[in-house]
Amino acid sequence: MDLTFIKKELGTDPKMLKELTTIFKRNISEYLNIMEMALDVGDYEKIYFASHKVTPSCQMFGLEEQTIQLARIEALAKDNNNISEISVLHKEVENCLLYTSPSPRDPE
Repeated sequence: MDLTFIKKELGTDPKMLKELTTIFKRNISEYLNIMEMALDVGDYEKIYFASHKVTPSCQMFGLEEQTIQLARIEALAKDNNNISEISVLHKEVENCLLYTSPSPRDPE
Protein backbone atom coordinates (compact mmCIF):
# COMPACT_ATOMS: atom_id res chain seq x y z
CA MET A 1 0.00 0.00 0.00
CA ASP A 2 1.18 3.46 -0.83
CA LEU A 3 -0.46 6.11 1.35
CA THR A 4 0.94 9.11 -0.54
CA PHE A 5 -2.42 10.18 -1.96
CA ILE A 6 -4.26 9.73 1.32
CA LYS A 7 -1.60 11.59 3.29
CA LYS A 8 -1.64 14.42 0.77
CA GLU A 9 -5.43 14.74 0.94
CA LEU A 10 -6.12 13.92 4.60
CA GLY A 11 -2.90 14.43 6.53
CA THR A 12 -0.49 12.16 8.32
CA ASP A 13 -2.15 11.43 11.67
CA PRO A 14 -1.07 7.83 12.40
CA LYS A 15 -4.30 6.99 14.24
CA MET A 16 -6.43 8.17 11.31
CA LEU A 17 -4.23 6.33 8.78
CA LYS A 18 -4.53 3.12 10.78
CA GLU A 19 -8.31 3.53 10.98
CA LEU A 20 -8.57 4.17 7.23
CA THR A 21 -6.42 1.13 6.51
CA THR A 22 -8.57 -1.03 8.79
CA ILE A 23 -11.76 0.17 7.08
CA PHE A 24 -10.19 -0.41 3.67
CA LYS A 25 -9.24 -4.00 4.52
CA ARG A 26 -12.68 -4.74 5.97
CA ASN A 27 -14.46 -3.33 2.90
CA ILE A 28 -12.15 -5.14 0.49
CA SER A 29 -12.84 -8.42 2.26
CA GLU A 30 -16.59 -7.85 2.17
CA TYR A 31 -16.75 -6.95 -1.52
CA LEU A 32 -14.37 -9.70 -2.60
CA ASN A 33 -16.65 -12.16 -0.77
CA ILE A 34 -19.68 -10.73 -2.57
CA MET A 35 -17.80 -11.09 -5.84
CA GLU A 36 -16.84 -14.69 -5.07
CA MET A 37 -20.45 -15.65 -4.31
CA ALA A 38 -21.58 -13.90 -7.50
CA LEU A 39 -18.93 -15.75 -9.50
CA ASP A 40 -20.27 -19.06 -8.19
CA VAL A 41 -23.68 -18.35 -9.76
CA GLY A 42 -22.58 -16.25 -12.75
CA ASP A 43 -24.22 -13.08 -11.45
CA TYR A 44 -22.50 -10.45 -13.59
CA GLU A 45 -24.50 -7.60 -12.04
CA LYS A 46 -23.20 -8.35 -8.53
CA ILE A 47 -19.69 -8.89 -9.86
CA TYR A 48 -19.87 -5.48 -11.51
CA PHE A 49 -21.28 -3.87 -8.35
CA ALA A 50 -18.57 -5.32 -6.08
CA SER A 51 -15.68 -4.49 -8.41
CA HIS A 52 -17.06 -1.01 -8.98
CA LYS A 53 -17.13 -0.42 -5.21
CA VAL A 54 -13.52 -1.45 -4.50
CA THR A 55 -11.69 -0.10 -7.57
CA PRO A 56 -11.54 3.53 -6.35
CA SER A 57 -10.38 2.43 -2.89
CA CYS A 58 -7.52 0.44 -4.35
CA GLN A 59 -6.60 3.44 -6.45
CA MET A 60 -6.57 5.73 -3.38
CA PHE A 61 -4.30 3.30 -1.55
CA GLY A 62 -1.83 3.22 -4.44
CA LEU A 63 -2.56 -0.40 -5.41
CA GLU A 64 -2.03 0.11 -9.12
CA GLU A 65 -1.99 -3.50 -10.29
CA GLN A 66 -5.13 -4.38 -8.33
CA THR A 67 -6.85 -1.22 -9.61
CA ILE A 68 -6.16 -2.33 -13.19
CA GLN A 69 -7.34 -5.88 -12.47
CA LEU A 70 -10.54 -4.67 -10.80
CA ALA A 71 -11.26 -2.25 -13.64
CA ARG A 72 -10.89 -5.18 -16.05
CA ILE A 73 -13.29 -7.26 -13.94
CA GLU A 74 -15.72 -4.35 -13.93
CA ALA A 75 -15.57 -4.01 -17.73
CA LEU A 76 -16.02 -7.74 -18.33
CA ALA A 77 -18.92 -7.96 -15.88
CA LYS A 78 -20.61 -4.92 -17.43
CA ASP A 79 -20.52 -6.73 -20.78
CA ASN A 80 -21.65 -10.07 -19.22
CA ASN A 81 -18.49 -11.57 -20.64
CA ASN A 82 -15.79 -14.12 -19.81
CA ILE A 83 -16.55 -15.46 -16.35
CA SER A 84 -13.36 -17.54 -16.45
CA GLU A 85 -11.13 -14.47 -16.88
CA ILE A 86 -13.06 -12.67 -14.15
CA SER A 87 -12.50 -15.63 -11.85
CA VAL A 88 -8.75 -15.64 -12.49
CA LEU A 89 -8.49 -11.88 -11.94
CA HIS A 90 -10.59 -12.12 -8.79
CA LYS A 91 -8.33 -14.81 -7.37
CA GLU A 92 -5.21 -12.71 -8.13
CA VAL A 93 -6.70 -9.65 -6.43
CA GLU A 94 -7.91 -11.73 -3.50
CA ASN A 95 -4.53 -13.40 -3.04
CA CYS A 96 -2.75 -10.08 -3.01
CA LEU A 97 -5.16 -8.10 -0.86
CA LEU A 98 -6.41 -10.68 1.62
CA TYR A 99 -3.69 -13.25 2.03
CA THR A 100 -0.52 -11.20 1.84
CA SER A 101 -1.83 -8.55 4.27
CA PRO A 102 -0.30 -5.53 2.61
CA SER A 103 0.72 -2.89 5.10
CA PRO A 104 0.98 0.83 4.54
CA ARG A 105 4.31 2.14 3.36
CA ASP A 106 5.74 5.44 2.41
CA PRO A 107 7.23 5.81 -1.05
CA GLU A 108 11.00 5.65 -1.25
